[in-house]
Amino acid sequence: MSLVNLPQFDLEAGRAFDQASQTGSTAPLQLFLRRWGVFVAIERDRARAARLHEAERVSQDDTVAEFAFRAAMAEVNRILREAEREIEA
Repeated sequence: MSLVNLPQFDLEAGRAFDQASQTGSTAPLQLFLRRWGVFVAIERDRARAARLHEAERVSQDDTVAEFAFRAAMAEVNRILREAEREIEA
């Protein structure tokens, strides 16, 4: 995990623990672990992470054509599904 993301990780971990304590449910912790598991699965593969970041950049660019936007969103979804399958295995 990049050091840049550690503050965000710590913040979200704290929130998940607080929510779990307040509700008596493990669901907030499970969601937290799933989100960060996907993040790590993506970021540990530099090529996949680069594809995701480029697709995110394109999808947020107001000047790109509709086709490029849709292709970028499809790529984001493919990468997320792939990473989710990895953490479930």
